[in-house]
Amino acid sequence: MRALMGLIKDRHGTYHAQRKVPERLQEAVARVLKSEKPKQVFLKKSLGTKVLREANVAATHVLADFNRTLASAEALLKERPVVATLTDAMIKRMAEWVHATSAGAEGHSEGVGAAQGSGLWGRRAALENLEESEMTEYVIRFLVGGAVVSAFAMLGDLLRPKSFAGLFGAAPSVALATLGIAVYQHGAGYAALQAQAMIAGAIALAIYSVVVCQLLVRAKLRAVMATLLSLVVWLVAAFGLLMFAGGQT
Repeated sequence: MRALMGLIKDRHGTYHAQRKVPERLQEAVARVLKSEKPKQVFLKKSLGTKVLREANVAATHVLADFNRTLASAEALLKERPVVATLTDAMIKRMAEWVHATSAGAEGHSEGVGAAQGSGLWGRRAALENLEESEMTEYVIRFLVGGAVVSAFAMLGDLLRPKSFAGLFGAAPSVALATLGIAVYQHGAGYAALQAQAMIAGAIALAIYSVVVCQLLVRAKLRAVMATLLSLVVWLVAAFGLLMFAGGQT
């Protein structure tokens, strides 16, 4: 399995996510992170694992946090743009501003309040854009998942015999929709990790079902006790399969 872009290993073999900050955003990122450094050249965070498969999964969330930090820095940079040269008109406006601020404390306070209000508005707009993009993803998941579920239900009603059509009723329609969105947004590698976790869950569910049946029929346990005991088997099977799959990478 290939590592995602931005994954590195330290000398102990632990994976880290790292991203180079564009030079024009380095000062703004340092302000966003409230760093003591004047510039933030790299964004870096430990993923706390030495297993590549687990590192790839964890890195997607960390890299998303890096993107949010860079977006906040972009918004901050728009509030306080860097000016390389001063024109005559800009110098004149600066002189007028200095004269106005020296005329009285009231004018100075109003100017500072307006600048602070503009800064707060820019940060609020950036946060609203991030929340809107996340909400859009949830809506897409809901619509695509519902459409796939409806399609499988229609196939189950149309096909004959019903014993064959029932296979479509048990099809993992929501899982297929989720994998399709994962491939589109994060690539085949990320979707493959999700698919392997789904396979492990399906095998664990089959083992759980067999154990429940045996406890109900042979041990004559009550349904609640049988299901609770079988949940332990399900957890052991699911996490055991995931650990085994992770060790093969």
